[in-house]
Amino acid sequence: MILFTSDLDRTLIYSRRMMAMYPIVDDSFIVETNLSQQPRSYMSVATYTLLQQIHRDFHFIPVTTRSVAEYKRIQGMVQLQAENVVTSNGGTILRHGQIDEKWQHTIRDLIAQTAVSKDIVLQHFDFSNWQTTSFVLVDELFYVCKVDIEKIEHDVLYDVIRQFADLGWRVILHHTKLYILPLVLTKERAVQYLKNEKNYTVHIAAGDSMMDVQMNIEADFSFVPAHGTIDQADFLQHDHIHFSEKTGLAFTEEVLRFVMSKSE
Repeated sequence: MILFTSDLDRTLIYSRRMMAMYPIVDDSFIVETNLSQQPRSYMSVATYTLLQQIHRDFHFIPVTTRSVAEYKRIQGMVQLQAENVVTSNGGTILRHGQIDEKWQHTIRDLIAQTAVSKDIVLQHFDFSNWQTTSFVLVDELFYVCKVDIEKIEHDVLYDVIRQFADLGWRVILHHTKLYILPLVLTKERAVQYLKNEKNYTVHIAAGDSMMDVQMNIEADFSFVPAHGTIDQADFLQHDHIHFSEKTGLAFTEEVLRFVMSKSE
């Protein structure tokens, strides 16, 4: 049995802006609307059909940094009714749509033991000169805000990363978003928790960002898109990680067809 764990945004689903950057020939359709019921995310007919088949035949676990509420707005994913879903960058596991209380307590206890309190961590650096929006606390676990990357001096950012690591927190700049997360709050930790109870022979993973790196490393095969933010030069020793030349939904289709091929 194949286990397929995949990031969502910029890996399986794409915003309108991303669709414009990487247009496709195939028909696309809306898999998510925003709170105003306007289109927010898309897949192609081909990729959604493949994903439906993978969900039906294998273990498919969506893995996202989105909050639980944000995940539930992706109608196309919710309609698949995946048995397990990882949200909140590993902070929440859904089982048939319900929160796994055991994992909820386990990860929160670990955070409490290894990181300074979320109530004071932002006091250790003044981010206001970088920010274009206020920090949002996601599912009571980590912070995110939008920033003006032109105002961020990289040597200062590296100092902040080191400073916050000493506090048990991780600072990640991803495009125009700045994430402040507990070091132990990771996608791969939640995935490993679920892997321990799955009967599978091959683990395939996909993800485009630094928050997906360790999940990709721990899989048997993994995929990174050409539009991703993971630097291939840093992972040359991991020959099971495929750095694709494809972007957007063409990349997504490549990954899904590979997953299907492993069943042949």
